[in-house]
Order: sequence, then C-alpha cells, then structure tokens
Amino acid sequence: MQEVLARHGRLECEVCTFDFAFTYGERGEGFAEIHHAVPLHVTGPVKTRTSDLVVLCSNCHRMIHRGSQWLTPAELRALIKKRRTPRQA
Repeated sequence: MQEVLARHGRLECEVCTFDFAFTYGERGEGFAEIHHAVPLHVTGPVKTRTSDLVVLCSNCHRMIHRGSQWLTPAELRALIKKRRTPRQA
C-alpha cells in the first residue's frame, strides 16, 4: 500500500473511488483492502508483485467475491456505472 500512497498520494478503491481517509479522517488513514487481480487458485503459488494487486474498499471486495462467479474489478466497475446511470423513461 505504501507504493500506491507514494504514487497516487492516497488510497482509494480502484472500482468505486471510496477513500477511507476522506470519509473517516485519521481513523481511515492508510486503510484499504487488497485483492489479487488474478485469484491465487487460478495462478497457483506465485511471488506476488504490486502490479498483481488491486486496492479496494470493503464493499467492492465483498461484491467481487460474492457468488460462484467472481467478478473482475473492471466488471464490477461497469456494473456500478450502469446502476448509477439515470434510467431512460
């Protein structure tokens, strides 16, 4: 997470942009969840690199893992975008 902080200046969910520090102040500083972009059960034992990881908020992390078919961060981002788009009457 230190690399992400150094690169972006903050930790925000790569799916929905939630920022624990912005929302919770000092209590949320430096907090986020980390998700393997490609699940370990697919790759098998590997040495994890920073580029293999995705920064997520707790809600997005749970939604990615919910159900038998896991979503990719991009798929979840598209689902959120679709839901947030005003519906045509």
